[in-house]
Amino acid sequence: MFHSFRATRRMQSSLAWIPLFTLLLGHQVSSQFLDESCGKFQEQSRAGLQAAAWMTAVSNASDFLCGGTLIHKRFVLTAAQCIEHQENLFVELGAYNIPDTDSQDSRIPIIKAVMHRLFSNLLIQNDIGLLKLQFSVVFSADIHPICIILDEKMKTFVQSIRTFNVFGWAPKSQGLESENLHVLIFKKLNETECYINHSSNQICAGAPDGNTTGVYYGNPLTKSFMISGNNTKFKREVQLGIASYRNHKTIVFTDVTSHLDWIATNVNRLNLEDTTPSAPQEPESPSGNVSSKSVSKPDLWLYKECGGDTITSHQMALVLGINFKANGVFITENFIITIARGMPENVNVIPLGINNTSTMYHPVAVESVFKHPQYSGDNNNDIALLKVKLPEAMRNYFTEGIKPICMLLKKSHQLSAESSPPFARFVPEQHGNTILTTEHSVELISPEECAKQIHGTIEQNQLCVAHSTGIINPNELNGEVLGKMLMYSAKKWVALFGILSYSTSNVHVYTNVMRHTDWIAQTVASNL
Repeated sequence: MFHSFRATRRMQSSLAWIPLFTLLLGHQVSSQFLDESCGKFQEQSRAGLQAAAWMTAVSNASDFLCGGTLIHKRFVLTAAQCIEHQENLFVELGAYNIPDTDSQDSRIPIIKAVMHRLFSNLLIQNDIGLLKLQFSVVFSADIHPICIILDEKMKTFVQSIRTFNVFGWAPKSQGLESENLHVLIFKKLNETECYINHSSNQICAGAPDGNTTGVYYGNPLTKSFMISGNNTKFKREVQLGIASYRNHKTIVFTDVTSHLDWIATNVNRLNLEDTTPSAPQEPESPSGNVSSKSVSKPDLWLYKECGGDTITSHQMALVLGINFKANGVFITENFIITIARGMPENVNVIPLGINNTSTMYHPVAVESVFKHPQYSGDNNNDIALLKVKLPEAMRNYFTEGIKPICMLLKKSHQLSAESSPPFARFVPEQHGNTILTTEHSVELISPEECAKQIHGTIEQNQLCVAHSTGIINPNELNGEVLGKMLMYSAKKWVALFGILSYSTSNVHVYTNVMRHTDWIAQTVASNL
């Protein structure tokens, strides 16, 4: 039994890294492959035979369900809707043909299936899932992974690409003895050409002749790149999308480049379940230098269970009370940092499911409010911690690519990072029931210049940045995050530096969170 596409209104052990490469598209990117053995082309007469090296067929005990791609020696990437409510899943590697489920000798059992936590079967968004194989695959010329490039610049590349490769199984009705894998050339469709509603995290595409036959859920949207390195050039196939839903001529694909952090986080997390953690090591200083391997050194951060290389990787929150509204961000699984000014005694928190466009969830009760003891109603020491208890349904959020934001522990690291511009403002904007967070690069301005701009005094625990966006509504921005991108152990991290206290027409004044590290640590430790 094959699954057909449904037409609907809408529908983040170490990773293997390779050095800097140049993609021959007139651009340069830092190409961090999820697996360095990926996407290699062999001298095959048919494109389908080459693609079979990474093509997989996903099935349950009795039926073929959908396509998928081998992206790592232990993981297959597919669509979330393929694996929702499924048990006893299997994967067939090298799927040049749709396998006969009666022949089970070549199928690999799946020991864990993970769907994106924001996937909904009603609104097909974030339609992405990972399958962990029972054992590691030994790569060969016939079986190896397709490339996933863990580089944020890939999102920009996708926006400029006009045509893609799409792999599907041609039906027997076309004169073949079985459903052989073949390649289709798809054209990206703009909003007027695509007759299906889709978001910025999706790619709408179709074949010029309207032929989408044999493209199942989970099948890949790809692009061939010529990559140069070490005085050689070689061709790699890179996955950019996952088939999600369609009408008869148009297919909407989940944009893989919108979920790179989710993929990397879950591959790392699930891979570590089979390994023994190494002993802690002395922390290195965060910098712009990338080391050759990624090692976890939790004592760099105030709280070790943090992470994410974009603001969309962090659990944000909206804090609401009578005549009060502010933004906040989780610093642990149970504590949110926000502003104290104007906060009433009773507030609620709405966690925001951040992923470029973010869904707001049901309010969560606040157990305790901790305002800084030296806050006296003015703008100084304008900082508060909220203790919340997430409901059972949300407890897995922090294991699926969404993490509390990181805070530097040591004063020497804080001062070093503070003296190295630029910083980034992360500005949330509400549109109906969604939040769109945009990033703006900014530099700090001196306390003297800031004092002139606000016609007042700037304290040592405050930071000032010049206004970087258009007309502002200061009340909407309270609690906004000021962060900084750091390179540490071959990985990018966003570190929290400030939360917005107030704004004037020219400057934004932030509470310097790092100056309150001791109070934060003591408050959290005393109220676990």
